[in-house]
Amino acid sequence: RDGGRLGWALPLLMAIWANVHGGFVVGDLILACFAVGVLFQYRYDRSLQRHLLLWVALGAVASLLNPNGAQVVGELFTFYDSKMLANVMEYQSSWDYFMAGNYSVSLLWCLLILYGVGCCLGRRRYLPEILVVLFLAWFSLAHVRNIGFVAPAMLPLIGKSMQCAFTRFRWKSCAFGSIVILICL
Repeated sequence: RDGGRLGWALPLLMAIWANVHGGFVVGDLILACFAVGVLFQYRYDRSLQRHLLLWVALGAVASLLNPNGAQVVGELFTFYDSKMLANVMEYQSSWDYFMAGNYSVSLLWCLLILYGVGCCLGRRRYLPEILVVLFLAWFSLAHVRNIGFVAPAMLPLIGKSMQCAFTRFRWKSCAFGSIVILICL
């Protein structure tokens, strides 16, 4: 996080994910967003940039260690072009879901807004993370089914952005306040 050295468990986790669930392609897309952010964030620190890009590349390559290899990526696009998805509720956009009276989706939007507020107040500009969050936001807005993946993924990011805001303004956060915030989230 924030330019620190990253663990080498990522390739193993990506290989396991690729052999357990076809959604591992989402992990590859997240890694691609992170890589684009790294290219810009560390343009003056080539050593760290190379280290982080190697980490991303190893994770992406490890995800290809599955029975279908890279064919899964092509199948994903064929799947999304299928007319069958038009009648499946979980592939509705969360906006359409909201307009149909399912207002619980607005909680996800609150999480995204809370992250943005924390980043703005804390003046935290870590581009790799911001690009990942933008992808997750689009991902959850595109299909209702992705909210279950994105909402929990946002919690640590919100915590970090809010911590930066609290530190910047020297606000004291007591244990009780932290528990209340956690319960609300």
